[in-house]
Amino acid sequence: MLFLALVIWIYGLINLSFFSVDYYIISKNIPVISTLFEYKIFIIIFLVMVILIKDGIKGVVLFFLYIFFFPFIFLWKILKVIHKNDWYFFVFSVLNGFASIIDGFKYRLINFFLFCISIFFSFILYGRYLSMISMVCAFLFLVSSYVRAIIDSIKTPYIYKAGKKLIKIWTGKVENVATYIGENDEKDQVIIINGNKFSQKTLGAALITSGAYYFTSNVIDSYKNRNMIFVYNVALFLYLWLCIVFSISIMNYTLWIIDPIEFSVSENIGFFDFIFYSFREMAFADVDNIKAIMICSKSLQMIDNFTFIFLGAIMAIAIFTNKNEKFIRENEEVSNVLKSGYREINNNICAACNISDIENIKSELEVVNNGLYKILKFLLREV
Repeated sequence: MLFLALVIWIYGLINLSFFSVDYYIISKNIPVISTLFEYKIFIIIFLVMVILIKDGIKGVVLFFLYIFFFPFIFLWKILKVIHKNDWYFFVFSVLNGFASIIDGFKYRLINFFLFCISIFFSFILYGRYLSMISMVCAFLFLVSSYVRAIIDSIKTPYIYKAGKKLIKIWTGKVENVATYIGENDEKDQVIIINGNKFSQKTLGAALITSGAYYFTSNVIDSYKNRNMIFVYNVALFLYLWLCIVFSISIMNYTLWIIDPIEFSVSENIGFFDFIFYSFREMAFADVDNIKAIMICSKSLQMIDNFTFIFLGAIMAIAIFTNKNEKFIRENEEVSNVLKSGYREINNNICAACNISDIENIKSELEVVNNGLYKILKFLLREV
């Protein structure tokens, strides 16, 4: 069921975003039955009837609900695997990637706007001069993607800069544990530890913050030791690879619309053929049905080859420098800030409770508030 749902979603996204993949495959390989796909709705109805006969109405409903909510189900399964194997460093890597997108959101928005303009003037509202604008926008999209990728690979990740500021602000709010002793709000529950009364809300916030700092510092250390920056570099490589393929494909396709004699074409072709052509040209391989024969098309072919070589060089540098001192230093700085906050909060809690070791609080907490104890136990384990 999982594999079937994944295939259906990939199929749907490709059909909505690019072209009818099923019709393309059938028309290329079995053209005799390609006309049948104009009636594929009846094939879908037939499959639904088969499920209905086999599993009944309940089975059909559950099947469609599973397909509809598949992205959330798939995400939940991934999170379960991460939790089971303590792969929290992977979650940190994903958060780091999202934070970098937010950090350069303005530039990425401009880049996305250039891509949309190039698509719009190539497929929806096209003419000779509008197609030229499309080619220029596609080229600017490619250049800006490269520039932004280089900036992202050099600068300190946004999650580190923002994280250190948030840690200092939040630590200042929860570190003064001594103020929790005494009278409490009537609605707030009281925790008694070593004869001292504490507000459950405020003491709980201090303990959970301390545990969260410890847990996050361990995750960052694991992220550093496992060289997870390599995952970020691979994601960057794939992103730039897609940028090259689509931008060069748009430029080639638009050039063919403007001046068909730029290419030698042996059959009816569409945009997907130019995607395949651009993909093959990156690897210095030819295709049978499209060949560049004039100056402009050959220039685009050279740009395609050069950008791929440049991309390979960037990837090689990323692979051989994924243990660089800058990456290690940035991780250690954030980890040290977290550990410092952890020790500072623990010292204040121990002073307020008149105890020498935070472990004594854990043992008493198991009796007075088992839920808070379980959360703290989870956060203070090694990952």
